[in-house]
Amino acid sequence: MRAGLVVAAQPGVEDLAVQAEELGLHSFWVNDTPMVQGDAFVALSLCAKATSRIRLGIGVTSPALRSAPAAACGLDSLNALAPGRIICGVGTGNTARRTLGMRPTTAAQLENFTAALQDLCAGRSTEYREGDRVRDIRFLHAGAHVNTADPIEFVVAALGPQAAAVAGRRGTGLISFGLLDPTAWQALRDTRRHAARGAPRDPDAPTGSQADSYVVTSLHLLDENEDHHSDAARDATGHSSCRCWPTPRTRPPTHPPSPTDSAPENARRCGSSSTGAAPPLPRRTGTPGSTPTTSDASHRRTGTSSCPRS
Repeated sequence: MRAGLVVAAQPGVEDLAVQAEELGLHSFWVNDTPMVQGDAFVALSLCAKATSRIRLGIGVTSPALRSAPAAACGLDSLNALAPGRIICGVGTGNTARRTLGMRPTTAAQLENFTAALQDLCAGRSTEYREGDRVRDIRFLHAGAHVNTADPIEFVVAALGPQAAAVAGRRGTGLISFGLLDPTAWQALRDTRRHAARGAPRDPDAPTGSQADSYVVTSLHLLDENEDHHSDAARDATGHSSCRCWPTPRTRPPTHPPSPTDSAPENARRCGSSSTGAAPPLPRRTGTPGSTPTTSDASHRRTGTSSCPRS
């Protein structure tokens, strides 16, 4: 398992990316949620220029937010700045759409969008439709403008079987939020594998055993003597629940904790996944735009992502 960090797009995000890279994290993700946070592509452009190793992810975009040509142009522009380090998460736009008072897109629209991005980002042509008008499109100029040579990793956001099946048919990994129950995560992986059998494959996609998948959960570094159910902790991680695994020094629970379970006294490490506790970030004093700290973490919505093999 490898750990990463998910943050909101905001000024100074590149400083967090640099610290995440220095800590040896695998990936650094920025949410794509217009009307709530800053622009993910602008933020990751800054991160791409400031880092050299860490993988950079969009978590996640959708056909309801961006057209396939616009999204592909943004992704391959990032790929020119950070060759081979870009991850694109795609989903139905659940959070972003509901923020606008709209319903998420369908699994069919998600699959068409994913297929179009895979083709365009690899320099191939794809079918583009607006109403009754259909055209084949591709990048007319690559090289100095965008990078279609280095592969971009794609993952499909899934909380249920329809999206997981899209991942299988498109040969991508999965990304999912808050699945602390290993049984639920395994069910998504099984659905993905079943859908992948006999499906036409993107020639640049990894095989099913090589595609990485990601589990995302909330993280908040508690202030000294701060209650882990405090308003600041809930504001930082979301009010759905605040679940914490014990640290490696204590025995893990035999089942995922329920929302009413008492968190352990050592709940300072609140980032976790279905595969175990995420490594803690070091405690340090910081300023806005730095790694979440005991002094300013309550003002920043962050998360951790773990990367088990599919």
